[in-house]
Amino acid sequence: MKTFRVSCQGMDNAFRGNGSYDELELGEMNEDQLYDSFRKFMEAVMPEGDDVCPPGLYVAADGKDYIFYLDGTDIVCENIEAKLSPIEAVNLVSGVTDRKQVAEEAAAQSGSSGSRSGAKSLAWGTDYPGIQGMRPVRRFDLSPTDKDQHSRFNVNTSSEQPHVTLSVYKSEYTGGFAKGIYAFSILCFVLAVGLLAMRDSVGIAFVIVALVLAVAGFMLNRRWGRTLLRVGFDWAANALWMKLDSDKEAAMIENANCIKEFCVSAHDELRKSRISMDPSDHLNNPFSSMIRHSYTEKSFFILAVYSNNTSRIVHDFKNRKEADAACERLNSFLRHNG
Repeated sequence: MKTFRVSCQGMDNAFRGNGSYDELELGEMNEDQLYDSFRKFMEAVMPEGDDVCPPGLYVAADGKDYIFYLDGTDIVCENIEAKLSPIEAVNLVSGVTDRKQVAEEAAAQSGSSGSRSGAKSLAWGTDYPGIQGMRPVRRFDLSPTDKDQHSRFNVNTSSEQPHVTLSVYKSEYTGGFAKGIYAFSILCFVLAVGLLAMRDSVGIAFVIVALVLAVAGFMLNRRWGRTLLRVGFDWAANALWMKLDSDKEAAMIENANCIKEFCVSAHDELRKSRISMDPSDHLNNPFSSMIRHSYTEKSFFILAVYSNNTSRIVHDFKNRKEADAACERLNSFLRHNG
């Protein structure tokens, strides 16, 4: 049975709207599971707020990316800008029906085939989905990115393409691990000083542990926990691509000739966890000694800002200083390679 790789934004894995800009991987699904996901997606509600990400469902199949969003409770495929039922959406990504067939069927259902945006031409100055209001700010000869021809699976990320290289953490947790190791190193050093002051030879062992932890934290922060993020242009696809050396596939942002600048946007995300207050009692009753703990985690997104003032996420950082430095390099790269 055919499988699809599915991810989402603006929702959690239970399809509840949460407004998060983080892309959440939902994993591999077969056709039945994908159908159920589309049905749940129709019921997603966008949370209130000034800066929230609307629910979106992304399906990768046969080297193509399909983007779905909601118009009320209707599923809309951005690739063809046609409203689809869950089964029609599954048929589209499965290849049972193609782009033209789905657009014609949707137009026939509306009773006005000429008015459907699915039949509109892909050109600047039109209200074709995804390019409304966009105007090229460089490479004026390029047409809008054709998502049927170009995707993250075939975008050209070779070293011959113009690109910039940034050093980033391999994951959002790596930087936190390094800070934790540094904290333990300092604690061990403080204990060592106290023990040595009391002429206790155990203090020497704590000095050694502190040094080992300090070196480990340094290596994790500077080398082991880092990878290279390459960001570049594939002008044949009119796309900006992003690829971590630790990843097999790249991410892609279309219509690169309409990107006017990069900027940093700060976001706060509320996270919840449980902490055990009595480990011995926790063994007997796992829930009696647990308390809920909430904390806010900051993220700093580098955004590619289009000429119509919409934006797309390029990469997220946990450190504002690193985000600002990366953004400055990307803007310099844009000015010199646009």
